[in-house]
Amino acid sequence: MTSERDIGTCIACGNAYVPGLIGFLRCPRCGLLYSRQKAGFGNPIKGMTAIAFRNYAIVANALERVMPLREAKVLDVGSAEGGFTELIQRKGGVALGLEPDQEAATEALQKKLPVELVSFESFAGGEKEYDAIVLNDVFEHMQDPDFSLEKSHKLLRDGGLLLINLPLSSGFVFRMVSAAARLGMESPYRRMWAQGLSSPHIYFYSEANVTRLLAKHKFELVDQGRLVAMATEGMYQRVRSTYSPLPALVISAVANLVALTSKIFPADVKYLLFRKK
Repeated sequence: MTSERDIGTCIACGNAYVPGLIGFLRCPRCGLLYSRQKAGFGNPIKGMTAIAFRNYAIVANALERVMPLREAKVLDVGSAEGGFTELIQRKGGVALGLEPDQEAATEALQKKLPVELVSFESFAGGEKEYDAIVLNDVFEHMQDPDFSLEKSHKLLRDGGLLLINLPLSSGFVFRMVSAAARLGMESPYRRMWAQGLSSPHIYFYSEANVTRLLAKHKFELVDQGRLVAMATEGMYQRVRSTYSPLPALVISAVANLVALTSKIFPADVKYLLFRKK
């Protein structure tokens, strides 16, 4: 039997975790979910490129509403194919991408984009060097968020911006698959956590507990907005990366229906923009 000491305490509020759904952990005070999986990296799931590029544009616009991007120094953490790094360059910014997986960075390297093959944790940036740091689909994969936030605070100039783009436990789809897991249908819930994949989700946050965690590290929330979580383009390929053909066909058909009606439900993915105090 797992003891409370083995389970540990919540990084957002300090409360002890309790056992949650199918072996994952939950904070009963703030709702933070913790998987105890080990961080990794690898190529993104097939079929995600179209969604990523739509979200890059939304994120860049969110930054641009708060600060001019021309000549701004922007650190793109987990830059993968380099789409966001390239977009910041087109807007006149001075971008640097960080990507620890050389295979994931193949396209960026072929384009000769400014990318370093290093993790954020190992990156040796200068203190107060950047105007903005962007974590596109990265924060939920980080093993030690406290360390990453401390480092972000040091790398950012006074008043600098930290933008986090992440899936939410308060989202409609996550709530649906959680309800299904309680009824014994565990596979979709495990899939939400990317269990068994190269880059699993370590945490699942809500808007409230991630804001609480950022406040602990002297960041204040200045903006937030909905991002594209699902798109009909490439749906089958994304599902097929985990399931055999027939289940993938059924699941992708249901997911397409949800994608077409998703705007009437709570957001599954959002960006949250913070300013360094």
